[in-house]
Amino acid sequence: MGVLKGKIALKLFSKFPYLRKKKLWDNHFWQQGYFVDGVGINEEIIRRYVRHQEKKERVKQQQLALD
Repeated sequence: MGVLKGKIALKLFSKFPYLRKKKLWDNHFWQQGYFVDGVGINEEIIRRYVRHQEKKERVKQQQLALD
């Protein structure tokens, strides 16, 4: 999954160079984890996953601000 995310990020950076220049997301394009879905997944499960990832990112940003 890391290879796929890396290749996509490189393509996006080449197509949209301003993404690389702005140093968004602490210089990372993707979150560390990923979510894989099969047929019939509940929409609420996906919402919970996204909220959890957002919470982890807020905590990380708060910790970086304290350093």
